[in-house]
Amino acid sequence: MNIFSQIAEVVRKMFSKKTLEEKIGADIAVSKNMIDAINKWSKCYENNADWLTDKYRGKHLPSAVARETARLVTLEFKSELTGGKLAEYLSPAYGKVIDDAQTFTELACAKGGLMLKPYISDGAISVAYVQADSFFPTAYDSSGNITGCVFVERKTVGKKYYTRLEIHNYSSKIYTVKNQAFLSDSADSLGRSVALSNIPEWAELAGEVSLTGFKRPLFCYFKMPGANTIDSNSPLGMSVFANALDAIKDADEQYARLKWEFEGSELAVNVDNTALEIHGDKASAPKLDKRLYRGIDIGDLYEVFSPNIRDVSIINGLNAILRDVEMLCGLAFGTFSRVDDSPKTATEVKSSRQRSYSTVSAIQKSLKTALTQLLEAMTALCNFYNLSPIDKIEQSFEFDDSLVTDSETEQKIWLQECSSGIMSAVEYRMRRYGETEEQAKKMLPATFGEGDEQ
Repeated sequence: MNIFSQIAEVVRKMFSKKTLEEKIGADIAVSKNMIDAINKWSKCYENNADWLTDKYRGKHLPSAVARETARLVTLEFKSELTGGKLAEYLSPAYGKVIDDAQTFTELACAKGGLMLKPYISDGAISVAYVQADSFFPTAYDSSGNITGCVFVERKTVGKKYYTRLEIHNYSSKIYTVKNQAFLSDSADSLGRSVALSNIPEWAELAGEVSLTGFKRPLFCYFKMPGANTIDSNSPLGMSVFANALDAIKDADEQYARLKWEFEGSELAVNVDNTALEIHGDKASAPKLDKRLYRGIDIGDLYEVFSPNIRDVSIINGLNAILRDVEMLCGLAFGTFSRVDDSPKTATEVKSSRQRSYSTVSAIQKSLKTALTQLLEAMTALCNFYNLSPIDKIEQSFEFDDSLVTDSETEQKIWLQECSSGIMSAVEYRMRRYGETEEQAKKMLPATFGEGDEQ
């Protein structure tokens, strides 16, 4: 279990909606059904689904779906900041976020969403990735954007468990941030209220601070797109495998049948007890594999046990279930299933990939929105704490679109349009290399005249 999973497991055990509401003195704007669903998705992602037993150990399909979706979303993904002093100051922290994009996108895919929360550390800006089961929305605006939220941080000192609740509440006039610390002797409870100074890392945090001049909250919700079928009134996102859980359970059970088919049909030789050596109260076949020979009263000296294996029908059934999983998760056939009738024409290839493309492009759009909001929040922090001059800054994005696009053919079309004057050289570079307009202009050859850039 990785550190992300450990923190999430602690939070699941530690909090109930009622407990948290009592501690912070505010309502949690998430229904019990939604909280239960997020906890279920978390357990499935960690291969700890309720239906798994020693018999059904699981094929790790939920984590495979989340990982593959995140891989497709962030494949060849690039984003950078350009401009003046502000871009130079923020680029290291922002670059770290881009480097971590596949990891936190996988967590968002698994649990329906994730918070990107910038904060000040040693005079510089860092960004925390807070999973869906480690934050609790308390308020939304009329557009469904989260404006109030409780974040959880836990420290273990010896046998003591310290927990910090960071409570954000944003409005157009004032932004308040409260910090509360708690101490418990048990990992499964919040415990009693204590001073923030009990933990050195929290000692300099204010119990409550009121901020002004902010145009948005200092956190950004990276939400999985699509309607919420658990709670249609909730603006929280759904796990990418939420609608496929029944099919995933079927796949785990079918896989268990396949394993049993091979184990139960292992070659064996039934040996009459008269052919075995007797050692006290035990009978054995000398110098022979105990998995191969077993003693029973059969009359004949030997009888070979070698039944036919029904692997083909079971594998075909598993393959059909995997195709259901792919369809319900918005992925193309062949992502996990075996595809024997591979498409031959370019049109068929494009059609077979369209479902994955639709899913991936929607998540990419959501990721772009979250990163745009993150930059706004980071800039606001810089401005409030005078960390850097606030000057011109541009944010560029480049996503791979090879799921349905023949990039070589597309580039030829762009070049033809550029030559015929339909597209400018600047626009071509912006499309081809994902550059900002300023970057594209700088990279054009000096021989290009003013008319060539238009």
